[in-house]
Amino acid sequence: MISVCLPHPSLPGTLCDMEHTVQQPRMSDNELRKAIGTLQQRADDARKHGADDDAARIERTIADYRDEMSQRL
Repeated sequence: MISVCLPHPSLPGTLCDMEHTVQQPRMSDNELRKAIGTLQQRADDARKHGADDDAARIERTIADYRDEMSQRL
């Protein structure tokens, strides 16, 4: 079993195209709280305008952010 990404023979980088190698910068606790509040307002606005699918998608993101916040505590 290969445990490291193999270098590409002729290009910079590796042969690996797995997403685990891409790291997103982590939001601070305050940024996460602000994002949750902002997204909640957007979800509420989407529901008011009849965009239930958009609101549900936003609320899934909010749930993910809340889960991340609870793991930090």
